[in-house]
Amino acid sequence: MAANKTTFKPGEGGRPKGSANKTTIEIKEFLTNFISDNLITIQSDFDQLGSKDRLNFLERLLKIIIPRPQDIKQNEPLREICLPEWFNEEWEEDDESTMS
Repeated sequence: MAANKTTFKPGEGGRPKGSANKTTIEIKEFLTNFISDNLITIQSDFDQLGSKDRLNFLERLLKIIIPRPQDIKQNEPLREICLPEWFNEEWEEDDESTMS
């Protein structure tokens, strides 16, 4: 059987987790240059859109710019929150009145 050519040698773990690959970097650079070179045209086209289309454009753009929140994995137990005494007293009174 032929040796697996994708196996890393000891000490060679591949690309570090979270690092961008070469293609991703090149595409981001191309898009940045394209947008910079065409700002006036893009703004002009945006100004000609109807209000609904402008909102759709902004929504799609924000999805690219602002990353989606990741699921937060809780490794440590939640710590008790220090609340003022009046907060607990108010809830205790409400609980007693609903139980009667």
